[in-house]
Amino acid sequence: MNRFLEQLASFQWQKIILGSIVIGGLYYAMLYDPGTSLDIKVQAARKQLNDIKEKLERTKAAEKNFKVFVEKIEAAQQQFQQVIAYMPPDMNLGNFMQKVKDQASAAGASVQAFSPSSDVEKHDFYEVRKFDLQLSGNFSQIVTFFSNLTKMPLLITFNKISLKSLSGDFDNPRLNFKGTLLGYRYMKEAASAKAGDKPGDKPVDASGGK
Repeated sequence: MNRFLEQLASFQWQKIILGSIVIGGLYYAMLYDPGTSLDIKVQAARKQLNDIKEKLERTKAAEKNFKVFVEKIEAAQQQFQQVIAYMPPDMNLGNFMQKVKDQASAAGASVQAFSPSSDVEKHDFYEVRKFDLQLSGNFSQIVTFFSNLTKMPLLITFNKISLKSLSGDFDNPRLNFKGTLLGYRYMKEAASAKAGDKPGDKPVDASGGK
């Protein structure tokens, strides 16, 4: 009887050991993780973090570029306003011509002819009035006249200029100046229409009724 019990006990321990081995093998095969899945999760987290960093850098760069763009627009608007200040929208040809004559007189030059041309150049937001100008004076007087014009709050340029010497003192000859003077007028109504605004009041006649 004792021998039977000993054999039975030995058989039970064999089953327990065998079962433990089987269970251990199943755990190793099915549940044991040597770190591979953890590495995959870490790599995925790192990739996600890098993507977020890249998006953040692109956002910062876009914001910086936007600020630079806004600054350039504001600077351009300021420059445009400064130019517009020298192109009066209510330019009166009579007053304009008188101002030019006054500057010539102040320089000591003599106006021989000064008449507006019928040729008017119209652009998107401004127009160019042309005047045929002829005056005489010595070199210093002509230069002073040009200097006086630059001090006027008006945008004035010249083209088709010619300068000839008349009879007189060799050291200080009398000169004859001819050229086309260009006066610029800001067309506020045209600029507003181009911007999509409704036209306002009737524009002032730049010809002074002439």
